[in-house]
Amino acid sequence: MKGNLRILLSAVCLSLAATSILISASYLSGSPSSIAFLRKWVDRISPPLNQQAPDSTASNGVNGEAALREGNATLLAVAPAYIRAIMTPEDKTFPRLDCPAS
Repeated sequence: MKGNLRILLSAVCLSLAATSILISASYLSGSPSSIAFLRKWVDRISPPLNQQAPDSTASNGVNGEAALREGNATLLAVAPAYIRAIMTPEDKTFPRLDCPAS
């Protein structure tokens, strides 16, 4: 019984491998239909190469940093203080919460 099951499983695996080889050979044979299929598939998963990325440095940015194009002017005015407080925790000019003692 065990031997028959092993033979059946081997036959199924062998037929799956042969089917996969035949399918891949038909796609890679260079026929126009398979090449068109591959081109459509590549175009679907990859962005077009001729598309330009947006300019990350705007001319009106501060110190070469990208300028914020939209937003509340009041909130944008305090943004540098928030950024400085995050990047330099030693700076005590910006109020922050103290970490609780552990």
